Amino acid sequence: MNKEFWIGIIGILLALLSFGYSFYSNNSNKVAFVRSSEVLEQYKGMKYAHSLVEQNSSALKMKLDSIKIEYDKIMTSFKKEGEKSQQANNYFEKEVSLLQEDLKNKNQNVVKVQLDKINNYIEKYSQLNGYKLVLGVANGGNILYGQKALDITEEIINGLNNE
Repeated sequence: MNKEFWIGIIGILLALLSFGYSFYSNNSNKVAFVRSSEVLEQYKGMKYAHSLVEQNSSALKMKLDSIKIEYDKIMTSFKKEGEKSQQANNYFEKEVSLLQEDLKNKNQNVVKVQLDKINNYIEKYSQLNGYKLVLGVANGGNILYGQKALDITEEIINGLNNE
């Protein structure tokens, strides 16, 4: 029985080694990584998104400046009437809050569209090139090292910018 036990163990070990060899030697299990921060910095679509965010912010600043001028005029005329002054104050605070929330939503949507384009392109690229797993490397992230041959960052950036 002791002999049968060891034969069984050896059989299991050989099966595991065989599986491991076929898993790691099979090229259909390709893995790659992308340096995410570089994609975000060098992708033209993301640069465009940042310029839209800046334009939206500038437009909001101009709107807020004109609201502030209007607010100051109204508050000066209402100085003697405390209740009306408080109502005007509440109205303007609400308007400013709504404008800021609208800006935040617009900017999030602009960036989300570009992030979706990046993710969709990486998925398409991975499928066309047989990658089973593509990891995103971020500064201070969980991946500490990857061979240069596994880095597809430049291919992703070039492909995105040429679409």
